[in-house]
Amino acid sequence: MRTLAGWTWSLLLPDSAYPERDSVRFEAGGTDIAFPHRLTANPEAAVLQLAAFPVMDSLTLAFALRGVERLRLGRGSAPDLLVISLSTTDAVGHVYGPDSRELHDQVLRVDRWLGRFMDSLAALVPRDATVWALTGDHGMTSLPELAAERGQRAGRVWLGDQVREAEQLPGGSGAFAFETGLLFGNIPRLRSAGVNVDSVAAALAAQAATVPGVARVFTPKSLRAAPPTDTAAVLWRRTLPDEFPWLLCATLETGYVWSPGRVIAEHGTTSLNDQWVPVAFLGPGIPARHFREPVSTTDIGPTLARLVGVRPTERIDGHELTPLLQQKP
Repeated sequence: MRTLAGWTWSLLLPDSAYPERDSVRFEAGGTDIAFPHRLTANPEAAVLQLAAFPVMDSLTLAFALRGVERLRLGRGSAPDLLVISLSTTDAVGHVYGPDSRELHDQVLRVDRWLGRFMDSLAALVPRDATVWALTGDHGMTSLPELAAERGQRAGRVWLGDQVREAEQLPGGSGAFAFETGLLFGNIPRLRSAGVNVDSVAAALAAQAATVPGVARVFTPKSLRAAPPTDTAAVLWRRTLPDEFPWLLCATLETGYVWSPGRVIAEHGTTSLNDQWVPVAFLGPGIPARHFREPVSTTDIGPTLARLVGVRPTERIDGHELTPLLQQKP
């Protein structure tokens, strides 16, 4: 870490290659908003900054390659699985936003480092014996402040008022919290205090529905009653276990984010900006094609299993991506 302390993140390409503005006052909380960015010279403090600097991905890939060498992956009779999380894009995206020059440069850098890793891996495991799958864990919504500056409807939403209302009920003190569209807490304590939970949930939901940016609000009762064609309800039903104690859940209009006030880029809404991620496969027999059909990241597992000849021993989520499995003519 001492050799990285003071490392400077400068643009990989000439300034003219980046259409994004460099100095955007909403980025990074209003500090350190322009290139170059530098890790602090203090090694202990630099460790805390490192996750949001592109060099972190190079360290992760170097560690992964060393693991492949030491464990002799890909050189046995059975398939080996190597899973790598390159998380710097997430960190940079939160700090500077998905529209930033910083994220543009980060993606360029991770692309090059990943290419070098692929070439290095090919020296250990033949390319025709390697199958790759790449994806992201989520998308991200633009900084609302930047979107509003462009004239778009956008903003930050937090249902703290509804939390305070719930905590004023008999048995509600200190029992509730709000996070990413969900107001949850100690429902049994309310019931034991004689509170009509369904009525309280309905009243709080009516209040939440008036907050700018809120698109839909559900209570446990209305979520159960929503039809299968209600995509917002389906997403929440997939998220919430039957036994989980909650009062309301909500979705936002596109451009709005759940945020307690911190000025960073966020995700975690039901917006397609947050849901959509690309899925890419590379390997022998995989056609060089761009598919536009909607898929799920859960489809990666069954597809990889089919490609390497592994039969799942139990029911799994996702489906085999049959167009991808078709051999080239």
